[in-house]
Amino acid sequence: MSTIPVVVVCYKRPFHTAQVLQALQKLNIKNLIIFSDAPKTSQDIEGVLQTRALFSGICWTKPDVIYQQENQGLAKSIVAAANYALTKHDSFILLEDDCVPHTYFYEWFRVCLEKYRYVPEVFGISGYSTPIPDEIRSTYQYDAYFFPRMGSWGWATWKDRWQKDNRNLADLTMCAIEKNVDLEQGGRDIPDSIGNVLLGKVTDTWTLPWLVNVYLNRGCYVYPTVSHINNIGLDGTGVHCGATDKYNTTLCDVLPEHFPVSPFFDDRIKALFMAYQDSPNRIYSDKALFGLAKYAYLQSLKTPESFYAPARACVKPVYVNLGCGNRFHPEWINFDFSTHHPAVKQVNLREGIPLPDNHADVVYHSHVLEHFLQNEASKFIAECFRVLKPGGILRVAVPNLEVIAKLYLHYLEKTLSGDSQAEDRYDCMMLELYDQAVRNRSGGAMLDCWIRPQLKAEDFIVERLGDEVKNTLRTLRSNNSSPVSLPEPSDPLTIGNFRLSGEVHQWMYDRFSLTRLLQRHGFREIRSVQAVESRIPGFAAFQLDSDEAGNMRKPDSLFMEASK
Repeated sequence: MSTIPVVVVCYKRPFHTAQVLQALQKLNIKNLIIFSDAPKTSQDIEGVLQTRALFSGICWTKPDVIYQQENQGLAKSIVAAANYALTKHDSFILLEDDCVPHTYFYEWFRVCLEKYRYVPEVFGISGYSTPIPDEIRSTYQYDAYFFPRMGSWGWATWKDRWQKDNRNLADLTMCAIEKNVDLEQGGRDIPDSIGNVLLGKVTDTWTLPWLVNVYLNRGCYVYPTVSHINNIGLDGTGVHCGATDKYNTTLCDVLPEHFPVSPFFDDRIKALFMAYQDSPNRIYSDKALFGLAKYAYLQSLKTPESFYAPARACVKPVYVNLGCGNRFHPEWINFDFSTHHPAVKQVNLREGIPLPDNHADVVYHSHVLEHFLQNEASKFIAECFRVLKPGGILRVAVPNLEVIAKLYLHYLEKTLSGDSQAEDRYDCMMLELYDQAVRNRSGGAMLDCWIRPQLKAEDFIVERLGDEVKNTLRTLRSNNSSPVSLPEPSDPLTIGNFRLSGEVHQWMYDRFSLTRLLQRHGFREIRSVQAVESRIPGFAAFQLDSDEAGNMRKPDSLFMEASK
């Protein structure tokens, strides 16, 4: 029995709709939602009534049918249907009334929705594919490929991707051009299609705003190498498409089994796809498009009831970095206990996060949580949950207690067995385990170790602590005078003030304890990740947890992500 909802959007073509419903019956699709648009004119009434009469013949399941009372048009119908499905489900599959599903249609979408759920670059799945010649498919090892153009003839997506949607094409186009986004990456026909919509030459389109959203989020769609959808509507009966056989394709009769782990673009398939969507003489340059978009955007401000009225000034997700220190990105909202840069706002995070509820798409903090007392850490995680939007992502990095403990025990055993070289590493792990929790002065015994003229196990220390120790050693060694340790304080007030200053580790975390803390505050989909791995679109490009070459900045870290 199917659990992912299949949404059918139909209008006034009973012959086509009947074939779609017959195919769904053959596939035994149980979770069925139907959106039926109302007549636009009196000439459309008969076609709409005949289409709606088909629903009473659905005997294999009880569909959820939504009858529109006023004509919505294709764009509003698609968006409304997607929004409705996502009020009850985390994902959906959508068919228009001319997209007939084939044998392995449901399995294709089910596997892709599951496999790429946590691959943020994948914004959706297409059921239809441009015909790929046998000479390419015979040497291509997968049953799926990726391309930055979205597919609309049978498609699927997830709630968190769809929540990034912005319907204002003018706004999106300005944002894309300002960010130097290549508008031709999904086909050379796209810029002129955008221009025609902005000029009002083409109306009632939903695909272009969604496509530019995908561009702006560095996203792509996954396509089958052989189509699971037969589009029977290119016969001149549709509102938006004329008659053509250009898009005739073969249909898949074999269960797809071979899927890439992560997105990549095959040069041969990409060239084929681009040639299929070619537009030989581009009319609108980026400069011209920006002018058209700016004018259209200003006009949309005057008509807020318009379908294309702006949802926000620019489709820009809200990313928040808490306790950022020296590692921040200017496109993020950056908070820290003290500030040394205009892009960083000074905030006492123990008192809360100064953002409204459901505001942020991403909240990130690195090596912050361990500096809070346990009760403070619980309140801090609760604040992270509060400010995140539903579906938003929390990314946490903390020192990895599990690895520290294992390395300590490993080098303890080697030292006890007489390995003299292991003793230096044993001392390093003892410092890493305890020093920052018990020190009474800045730097503590760890700094004493680093400023020795002959630093023992330096390569190991750098391997463990990364940028932190490299930068400290570089600063220490650039000074002409020899650094000296700070004296141990004896005054209780001095010690107390230091230990409350924020440098000391108040608690430590491993995979279990951090997962449990996040679960207690309502987070779900909790998992450990690598420094360069993230559900946050384009995270590696911000170079917060890794540098440009992919090297970890804090190799001693445990990285975890969770969703609200």
